[in-house]
Amino acid sequence: MRDARLPQGVEDVLPPQARALERLRRAILDMLHAHGYDYVICPVFEYLDSLLVGAGADLELQTFTFTDVRSGRLLGLRADLTSQALRLDASRIRSDGISRLCYSGHVARAQPEGVFAMRESQVIGAELFGSHSQSADAEIVALMAEVLNLAGISQPFIELGHVGIVAELMHCLNLDAEHRTKLYAALHRKAYEEVRELTEGVGQAGHALALLTDLFGDEDTFKSAHEVLMDAPAEVLERLKELEAFVKLLKERVPSAVLRVDLAEITGFSYHTGLVFAAYSEDSGQVLARGGRYDGLGGRFGRPRAAVGFDLDLARFQIPGETNPRVAWIPRQQSGNQSQMQARRTSIERLREEGWRVVEALSEQEVPPQSASHRLVLDIAGEWQLETI
Repeated sequence: MRDARLPQGVEDVLPPQARALERLRRAILDMLHAHGYDYVICPVFEYLDSLLVGAGADLELQTFTFTDVRSGRLLGLRADLTSQALRLDASRIRSDGISRLCYSGHVARAQPEGVFAMRESQVIGAELFGSHSQSADAEIVALMAEVLNLAGISQPFIELGHVGIVAELMHCLNLDAEHRTKLYAALHRKAYEEVRELTEGVGQAGHALALLTDLFGDEDTFKSAHEVLMDAPAEVLERLKELEAFVKLLKERVPSAVLRVDLAEITGFSYHTGLVFAAYSEDSGQVLARGGRYDGLGGRFGRPRAAVGFDLDLARFQIPGETNPRVAWIPRQQSGNQSQMQARRTSIERLREEGWRVVEALSEQEVPPQSASHRLVLDIAGEWQLETI
């Protein structure tokens, strides 16, 4: 007998949850379409160098790789769909103006984050290309909030940061690659003591990085940030002002959301270049959706453009199935005149058009499924009618 177990980090989705997730996926794509986002379908594997965007190694570590027996080149199973949307905008669609794309598909990640993280996920998201404006950022974050609302989260908690603040301070430190990697990891964990030790003796910028680990909360966080960063380079202060202005804009655009600021926020893949954001629900500390800005990365395909987007893993949402599904059972009909048989077939087709699930028996011995609520019978007047089971 073959082993029916699955590898760690992958799972089947069974009824009725599979149907509920698919219904949510379709609703999200319909909503994105209504907002002007064009749906694209990308292959699950590509040449590896096309999948890896940005200068960081984190996406490469997440990507399963194998050799193409035809070309001899290295292929990768996608760990992220943003890079594929980026390739399409830069090399295939090539619109001169704003381009809005959305997508849905499975990704595979070799080293997912978190204790219970899955190595295979169904991702859905949207990307906006061609605008550096905060209006574009606000549109994307507002869309993310609307997606969460479709999933039953009417008041999301949205955490906002700007990787430029950390990047500009890091630039002042002149650290080697190994030291920078350790420092980024410590910042990701918000480990103040570790960041302080790693930046000890490197000047004001290092001291500011350590203090950033404690700068998170509501809008009052900006007041503390201006005090901590008063002596920081002008570029750092400019990034701080950009984030402060965006929070004010987003409050007007998404009044239902609870906004939080995290000035040491560097989550997501390292290709992000500016605004980054993540969404949570009130009763869960798990990230439900995330995204950010990644300007200029299309340059690897010969077309550097402004870009911002978000995505989410559908499996993170516990969507209830239909509580009272309408399922009609059709017993096997062995005899009857031609007009009766035609009327029976017409009734079955009408039920499906009206939204019923209709299950037709293959034999007289077959029993109705447990979900069946009605069955089709011939009444005394010779008409086909539904009766409750």
